[in-house]
Amino acid sequence: MRPKDLLRRLGRPIVRQYLLHSPLHAGKRAFWSRIGHHFAWPADDFLSRTPAGFEFGGNTGDLIDRALYFSGRWEPELTGYVERTLQVGDTFVDVGANIGYFSWLASGLVGDQGRVVAIEASPRIFQILERHLDQNGCSNVRRVNVGASDQAGELRLIDGPLGNRGHTHLVAAQAGDPGSSVSVRVDRMDQLLSSAEIENTRLIKIDVEGLEAEVVRGLDGVLSRGRRELELVVEITPDWSDSASAVEEIFARLAGFGFVPYILASGSEVEACIGVPRFGPPRRLRGRLEARADVLFSRTDRETL
Repeated sequence: MRPKDLLRRLGRPIVRQYLLHSPLHAGKRAFWSRIGHHFAWPADDFLSRTPAGFEFGGNTGDLIDRALYFSGRWEPELTGYVERTLQVGDTFVDVGANIGYFSWLASGLVGDQGRVVAIEASPRIFQILERHLDQNGCSNVRRVNVGASDQAGELRLIDGPLGNRGHTHLVAAQAGDPGSSVSVRVDRMDQLLSSAEIENTRLIKIDVEGLEAEVVRGLDGVLSRGRRELELVVEITPDWSDSASAVEEIFARLAGFGFVPYILASGSEVEACIGVPRFGPPRRLRGRLEARADVLFSRTDRETL
């Protein structure tokens, strides 16, 4: 092992301790951008626990794992909104649950009287999700290893690149599929959820890397039968959708059910998660969505939530 790599590995716990536990937050992001990020490499597997109590295993080479290891949180604005919104007894639906961070977070918020439905299409990631939920005692989470779409059937699942497991995504089967793809079952959301889950759902998080329009098409039964205060957070990346019309369809279809869009500040790089993130309230989105964002859809219509 090179001396430089050895020093980084030895210093990694010290960097993490400073970023997670030092009461002096000023300068932490500058430290990370200039110095701290070097200590993520060489990439290593780890077992860890965030200050909030999420026990998980990961690798410092992966974006989500790295953010959780060094900062203790992931997508801080969405984390804060989930914490402010969910109450004991609610149901939370996590579409694209990945390694289970938001499912774990919601599990503690809704309590034994509530319910979480964690939907993850990837068989490989689903194993990690189940391990984390078991490890953290999340007995109120129903785990579903099926993809969400607009009809029952099968799609091809493409693994995300090395370093970003979160870019795993579903595509229609076609000639010349890459060898890393596998066939997975998909179904409509109004078929994946029980009647009781539909009627009690307070918040749905959708993070499916470009398949958002299809997922929303499969929500009709949920939106028509669900609670008045039901809200959705959809990660939308215009460049990843098949066309601009797919993005427009999401907004138009949800508007038909009385939902108006708000922007949640997006911040998934480690820098955005470090320290004490401060965001303003979700603000009403007017005009076109030009870049990737977490879009909150609510039936409350005002300038900020």
